[in-house]
Amino acid sequence: MTVKPTATLGTEAWQPEFIEQRRSDVGGYLEQTSQTDLIQRVAACSVELMGPLEARAVLEVGCGNGVFLPRLATAVGRNGRVVGIDHSEVFVADAQARAKAAGLGDFVTVQQADAYRLPFGDSTFDVAHCERVLMHLENPSAALAEMKRVVKSGGWIVAAEPDWAGIRIDHPDRSGMDLLFARSMPNKQPDVGLTLYRRMAEIGVSERRADPVLGVFTDYEIVKGYGVSLLPAADALVREGALTRARADALLMALEGANEIGRYYSVGVMHVVAGRVQK
Repeated sequence: MTVKPTATLGTEAWQPEFIEQRRSDVGGYLEQTSQTDLIQRVAACSVELMGPLEARAVLEVGCGNGVFLPRLATAVGRNGRVVGIDHSEVFVADAQARAKAAGLGDFVTVQQADAYRLPFGDSTFDVAHCERVLMHLENPSAALAEMKRVVKSGGWIVAAEPDWAGIRIDHPDRSGMDLLFARSMPNKQPDVGLTLYRRMAEIGVSERRADPVLGVFTDYEIVKGYGVSLLPAADALVREGALTRARADALLMALEGANEIGRYYSVGVMHVVAGRVQK
């Protein structure tokens, strides 16, 4: 599935004020990406690492407009419970509406909350999960520690995050491409996926398991749809004197040209990491 490119998908796009102003754009991005092969595989991997979920209580941190909640609801069944939290009032309303429309209102609830200060007592849930949330936070480890706090002993924390900094795009001008892509990083924590295993260890969870999910792309338009925006980065590098205008334009034109003749190629990884809580 091709994701329609959205102008801004960096960390600023996920602040409540931006979401309120661009609800359709940002919500549409979540809808589209949730159906892509990569994110479907990531979601399946996350559920598998959570262990048996029937009749369990699961917390979804940063649930957005609720695209993952129905999958969790199916896994826990009507004897289980799913709670979603998000810091955007708009997304909370959208996720609540989704759950109600799907007939899940009896055991799926959504509320506004801060990932750093979850409004739940210690040892409330069997599992806590987040996906593509930590990359936008100043302190991802603090959010993971808070997830650990609300999970029962023996339960699981599962996080799925990309390694934006590790994406590789084939290009004949290797050094120029690396410089351009590094300048385009739109998130606070572009390598957070790579750091997840270590961060899980640092907060004290055990039996850590990592299951990286590889994304291979031969269509540049799909990569743009995930939020890779190189033109602003090229313009910035030219202003800063790091690239000449001619070289920057050549870098971009080569990517478009490769795509037109079926030679575009890039790879990236979503890291899905789980750890068991022991108290």
